[in-house]
Amino acid sequence: MSKSYLDFTPVPSNTKTQVWEVCSPSAFLGNVKFRPQWRKYVFEPTTQIPTVYDAGCLHQIAHFCEVKTKEWRDSL
Repeated sequence: MSKSYLDFTPVPSNTKTQVWEVCSPSAFLGNVKFRPQWRKYVFEPTTQIPTVYDAGCLHQIAHFCEVKTKEWRDSL
């Protein structure tokens, strides 16, 4: 896999599940949060600024969501 340009940082949340900010070196891109209706973690991009993602960034975000969903399911 190529070098990562994304940073996943846990943020304080009033929810039962963890929330992470997703940032590039130059911008806040959105959050990874648990979606109870889907019973999995999802990426919610910011609507504040237009963002563009290449396949590597999308893969990294998807992989992070998959790992966190698996960790959540394993904890049940």
